[in-house]
Amino acid sequence: MNIFSARKTPIGSELSPVGRAGIRRTLFWAVVIFGVALRLGSTAVAGNHLMAPWSGGGDQHQYIILASNLIAGDGFTYNHQPTAARAPLYPLMLVPFLLLFGSHWIIAVRVFQFLIGLLTAWMCGQLAGRLFGPAARGAAIVAALFMPMLFYFQNEILTECITSFLVVLFFLCLVEALSHPRILNLILVGFFAGAAALARFNAAVLALIAVALVFGYAKGRERWRRAAWVAAACLITLSPWLIRTTLAFHGRALYSTQGGFAAVEGILMPLGRTQPAEMDAIERTLHWGMWDVETNAPSRLRLPAEPELNRQAWSVARGLWREQSWRMRYITLQKLSAFWLSTDQVFWTQGLSWPNRMARWAGVGFYWIMLLLTVAGWLRLRRTNAKIARALLFYAIVVTLVHLPVVMNTRLRSPLLDPLLAALAGGGLLSLIERFSLPALGVHRTPDRNL
Repeated sequence: MNIFSARKTPIGSELSPVGRAGIRRTLFWAVVIFGVALRLGSTAVAGNHLMAPWSGGGDQHQYIILASNLIAGDGFTYNHQPTAARAPLYPLMLVPFLLLFGSHWIIAVRVFQFLIGLLTAWMCGQLAGRLFGPAARGAAIVAALFMPMLFYFQNEILTECITSFLVVLFFLCLVEALSHPRILNLILVGFFAGAAALARFNAAVLALIAVALVFGYAKGRERWRRAAWVAAACLITLSPWLIRTTLAFHGRALYSTQGGFAAVEGILMPLGRTQPAEMDAIERTLHWGMWDVETNAPSRLRLPAEPELNRQAWSVARGLWREQSWRMRYITLQKLSAFWLSTDQVFWTQGLSWPNRMARWAGVGFYWIMLLLTVAGWLRLRRTNAKIARALLFYAIVVTLVHLPVVMNTRLRSPLLDPLLAALAGGGLLSLIERFSLPALGVHRTPDRNL
């Protein structure tokens, strides 16, 4: 027999269906184990240091100050001055770690967030299974394990890891509520929207979107009842914080006092990269910055209460919007490219070391591949369930529009959108496998399961 003659049958066709399934399972678990090991290794390298070697900085100290003040019995304050500049969930979460683990609390938080990150990846798989059928679960789990920003924030002492977990739970409940609007499903949507809003202030948009979708996808009086269940569950979840803030500021603030400063940042520091020149511009314009507010230093007492600062900042922001005029178009394009394409991680990392910059560039390149798979996944979902596809597109558009007046960057996108992108990328990856894989691999096109 001529060994160089063309094979009459595809490579691997001699394998039984059971054998092919075994190969697929082995490959899947090998990739998952590698992803878990990579995440665990990064946690070990970051160790008990506040900043991981690859960290670009952040707001870690502000959360630690709040947690320390809570332990000291000073309440949610900076230098005994009540604050609503930060959402309460993460500082409250840090308190037991500071109390129980002493000087090793940082590594304890990282191990906890490592587990939360794995659970988030698994939940992304469940969401993909709900959207595309069981075959997409594994692909979405892999996508979430290696999604650059979900990976990165696992080791940061910041709110993104916890918020991502709450957001993917929100999506699971939202899809279920739109498909099967039982009372429990509606309540869970409102609860997870409220919980996410307690973790990050910009996550409050989840509640608005959920109410709008539940209302818009129902008919007659039923739409009011369903929307009321979602809104009530969200308000009940938020009520302790709303009551506390109202009492602390004597009715002058309800949810957050950071909006005005964020609006000024959106013009003078549109990508939130905290460059020295931009920080100086904010100081010259407002004569203060949040770094002057979020401190226990005596200088905090020289500033008025946060509601007054917030009103002043909103007034300044409105004036800046009128002054900028045509430049706002350039700023908007700059924000959108940073928010959706992570260009802030490419062009605004000059202060980082070269290895760190190269790692970020590689992460952005991988994210762009994931984004293409996300588009493919959404197109697949539109063919099988246009209702849910439109709802998810509506979510992405509203989240983007809400951020236009303020800072827009990769960090703000990640917790609100990356879990969804990972789930949709699972559907896109499944389409890619079905389109290009050989029958010998045992991968055949499977009918999509409508929701």
